[in-house]
Amino acid sequence: MMRYSFLSAMVSVSGATFASRITGFVRDVLLAQVLGASAAADIFVVAFRLPNLFRRLFGEGAFNAAFVPLLSERLAGQKTINREALQFASRILTILTLTLLVLVIVAEIFMTDIIRLIAPGFVDDPTKFSASVFYARITFPYLFFISLLSLFGACLNVSGRFIVAALAPILLNVVFIIAMGLAYINGATHTNAPFDNNILDFIIVGIAVAGVLQFMVVYWAAVRAGWRVPFSLATLWNLKRGLKEAPHERRFFRLAMPGILAGGVGQINLLIGTAIATAESGAAAWLYYADRLYQLPLALLGGALSIVLLPDLSRLIGDKGAVRQRLNNVWLIACAISLAAAAGLFVLAVPITRLLFEGGVFSTTDSLAVATAVQIFCFGLPAFILLRPLQAVFFAHQDTRAPLIDSSISVGVNITLSLSLFPHYGYIAIAIATSVAAWVNVVLALWRLYRRDIWHISGRMGLQILAQVLATSAMAGFVYGGAMWFFTPTFLSDAVGPLGQWQWRVAGIGGLCVLIGAALVVFLVLVFLLRGLRRTDWKNLRQA
Repeated sequence: MMRYSFLSAMVSVSGATFASRITGFVRDVLLAQVLGASAAADIFVVAFRLPNLFRRLFGEGAFNAAFVPLLSERLAGQKTINREALQFASRILTILTLTLLVLVIVAEIFMTDIIRLIAPGFVDDPTKFSASVFYARITFPYLFFISLLSLFGACLNVSGRFIVAALAPILLNVVFIIAMGLAYINGATHTNAPFDNNILDFIIVGIAVAGVLQFMVVYWAAVRAGWRVPFSLATLWNLKRGLKEAPHERRFFRLAMPGILAGGVGQINLLIGTAIATAESGAAAWLYYADRLYQLPLALLGGALSIVLLPDLSRLIGDKGAVRQRLNNVWLIACAISLAAAAGLFVLAVPITRLLFEGGVFSTTDSLAVATAVQIFCFGLPAFILLRPLQAVFFAHQDTRAPLIDSSISVGVNITLSLSLFPHYGYIAIAIATSVAAWVNVVLALWRLYRRDIWHISGRMGLQILAQVLATSAMAGFVYGGAMWFFTPTFLSDAVGPLGQWQWRVAGIGGLCVLIGAALVVFLVLVFLLRGLRRTDWKNLRQA
């Protein structure tokens, strides 16, 4: 087993995630230029929503909720990968493969009904509906490869090797960009029928190819690290008997589904929101682009925390004091960064959206619609991030039931608010409902951990959070002033030329990076001066 520092591992995963998100933004900028918020964009969002949902569920830590703690048990105190761990992983791999094959086949057969369920607004538009069904059938097998990737990625994580699995999403973005380049070379448009030189033909096939490539890279890394996990036909032919004689595998499947549903509640809420939003033309695309923006800080911090913290907490189980100290320490840092990220993104939502996406067929109206959704999501962003370490505590204790109950309540709140508010506020209702539901989930998780004597907010911790709020407010004022000085005269005035020109876009993104960097310095100086964070908070993570 490779030893690693918690902080260095989190920084490494965050760095890999950042690289992935940058290539993802390049992908989405190009996508916005060629599809905008058109009917084709809505079709793409729906066709990609299901495989993307599974990528988020499995690839960003939810699968680990069941697998990592049990695999860590098999490796407890061992410096090398032992036979027991390999046998356990082999059984899970075999049964998971069989389950996924059945799921893919069933989904392919009933894809028409699935699209009717997740995109009810398309039913009255036969062209949109049939194209969505056609393309979804091509993208759905992506979940087979990404789910198997998650198993081998989890094996690497337990061994303290986090980078390869964290870098794998870059392949999806690169293949995506190449696919759009090929579409451009071939003169494809988004108005043609499927497989009639349609841009979506290239993009959708690219997604399927990317899934295979991502799996191959992570599998190769796992094998090199010693995880030669065989596919066992004996497990297939004796499935019932095999599980009966394998208590660890039974525990895995008892934990897996609740853990995946609980860990992926944010994506489930967004899937529900997208289904409701299909009733409004362009809304599915607006929510997709907004999701891409607010997911950046969530993936950088929340995703990294869930990936690194879970195996760390699994080793601390049995020492309640150590778990409490680690949780409070991580939670304070997550709180500070999430508040700053939410405030900065709220203030800069309009210039960021216009700089990244506007141009081509993506209009100013589309930019403002996306920016408004981003600003609403910002109110829920701290909750999305803070929920990750809280759920990791439950998962480390092999308790997926409590998070599932809390997540179910959260989904209920989301559905109720979405349906109630959508007739009045349109797609904005989805962002409001998703944000409120996230905070409901956080409050329920904190209440459970408080009752279990795992989480307490001391007077000192309360004062630190108050100091973080003050530092965030001052930083937000600085960002607002900088944005008003730089962006208004330079980019929102018709005198300087159209924003869509690449020279203005590059200059604007450069200015945006300078402003964000300066804001980060201001925030860090203030948060340490006000004692919202202390050197000991970082020191504890570095020594973990």
